Amino acid sequence: MEEMDCKYKDEEGWCHWKYEGFKCIEEKCAFYLRLVSSECEHFQNGFCNKYQRFFCPGIGRCEDELEYKRELRKQEQGEKKRKKEKKKRKKKKKKNYKK
Repeated sequence: MEEMDCKYKDEEGWCHWKYEGFKCIEEKCAFYLRLVSSECEHFQNGFCNKYQRFFCPGIGRCEDELEYKRELRKQEQGEKKRKKEKKKRKKKKKKNYKK
């Protein structure tokens, strides 16, 4: 299989999407499978043509706009949380380095 260019995997290989808290599982990942197999008729090259966004909540989770927006909001909240935690880890590393 080809190497996955995943927007949900951080530089250390941790997943920040459906499998949060685990290392990237690559070809077993639903996002990867969607990218490779293009199961969704609306999601192509990382872009949802149905809702005109760079986000796909997963097959069957975008039947109506309200459901799509709910999934998008969950994703955005998760990203904010991850950024905050990453910043916290960097501060902690910096503090430990100074000791």
